[in-house]
Amino acid sequence: MTAPSKTENTRLEKRIRTISLTLMILGGIPVLARFFGVGFIPSPVWLSLAFWPACIVGAISGATALWAVHLSLSEGILFSEPIKTTLSILFMPLAGAFAGFLVVAATIPMVISLPSFRTVEITFVVSDPNMGDYRRCPRPIALKDTARAVNVVCDVPNSIRRRLRTGRKIILVGPGSSVGVFPTHFRLP
Repeated sequence: MTAPSKTENTRLEKRIRTISLTLMILGGIPVLARFFGVGFIPSPVWLSLAFWPACIVGAISGATALWAVHLSLSEGILFSEPIKTTLSILFMPLAGAFAGFLVVAATIPMVISLPSFRTVEITFVVSDPNMGDYRRCPRPIALKDTARAVNVVCDVPNSIRRRLRTGRKIILVGPGSSVGVFPTHFRLP
């Protein structure tokens, strides 16, 4: 058996970097969508089914991100200060793991729900009804049993927010599917 050639190693390195970058971009889609005002909340049922697969994809994504950093450092690419190199070694696997988790937990149900033009109602449990206002997210509430980056719903009317308490249920209504909803209306059960 012969050792892998330099071109085979180069192909493997390119694949690792491509996989790592692809997972980071796909994991960022729900966060970017929220940044541009398109809120999506995956259903608790989806997250209960997809939790362990999301953790596995997150671990793979974190490992590929760490490997990509290792490949860059082995090629002699160093930052100007050792602290930046250390921070990149620590930050990239965490960012990769989080992005990989979000691919399964939020991006996949978002893509599944996009072509659906039917209105769905999904029940969620409120974890924080009195969050402070943010510039891009007025009158927010936080939900339990959802992925951390996509657990906030914006523009909840004050008439509904006043009646919410931690642990109370709220129904999000909007276009979507059984795996998630783009909330446009809210009601209490």
